[in-house]
Amino acid sequence: ALPFTGTTRVANKGVDVALVVYPTSTESAIQAARICGVCGISTAVLEVTQLYPPDHRTLEHFCVTAGKLVFESETLMLAHQIPKGIDVCILENSSVKAMSDAVFAIKRKAIIL
Repeated sequence: ALPFTGTTRVANKGVDVALVVYPTSTESAIQAARICGVCGISTAVLEVTQLYPPDHRTLEHFCVTAGKLVFESETLMLAHQIPKGIDVCILENSSVKAMSDAVFAIKRKAIIL
């Protein structure tokens, strides 16, 4: 088992998609994960407590597990090394609706940056 320690806190476990957010958006992300869960999409919420050093181990685990990542911002995405072949989406805003819409979209269709 991977001990989830480092600069990323797993606020909600999931296997289909991972939402990668700042601490200020964790509650919204958890609400979005619940909405997605009702529709059958298991959504992890990863709270990045600090950008540097990036927590490559935790993110790598979710790249392998889910293969689909939704980042709150481009800055957050660029701070991490995302392997090729991983579907990535960047949120337009940090609302619950934007997060759940992005999870639904990336789950339905590959959105690769």
